[in-house]
Amino acid sequence: MQPGQVSVWVPIAVALLAGVFGIVGVITGQLLNARRERLREDLRWQRERESQREQNAHDLAKHWTEARLTLLSEALHLLHEWRELLIPLADDHFHRRHLHEAEDALRQISELRTQLYPLLIRVPLVASPKLADMIAAVDDHFGAWTSVVTRRSDVPMMREPIDTLDEGFEEMLRLMKADLGLDLERAARTVAP
Repeated sequence: MQPGQVSVWVPIAVALLAGVFGIVGVITGQLLNARRERLREDLRWQRERESQREQNAHDLAKHWTEARLTLLSEALHLLHEWRELLIPLADDHFHRRHLHEAEDALRQISELRTQLYPLLIRVPLVASPKLADMIAAVDDHFGAWTSVVTRRSDVPMMREPIDTLDEGFEEMLRLMKADLGLDLERAARTVAP
């Protein structure tokens, strides 16, 4: 071989090495790119699952809030109706003058109590213990009052408990609002400067 000449196998070896390194480089690049894409996809799925978990938790909380609101508002409505029927019956003159209306009111109270008791059984499941106790106390108080009105015993002493009837009802309403997160006065005080 003459000086300055390159043997034949050198260009072939260089071409083969360049081809091999080129192929290895392309394969390595593809593997690295696939790994990066897989990590991105895993991260996206993780974020999506977390978002779905948060949405499910929000939906569940919303469902229970709506269920609590429905149950408590039904109980409140029935207790309010009961209260509205009891107050006129507390007036002895009303009872004597309007005996037919009084009997009708007592029949309505009986129907209200029939509707109320299934709700009262579920209240402890969704309400705070303090609210559940207060609703039970109002129910007991109203029941005692209904018994007094039905028997018409202790009529002169009944005027005082009417005030406690209203106070208990108002306290129950305040506790319901707080239990449902509807305590707007307290919320306004915390937001106001």
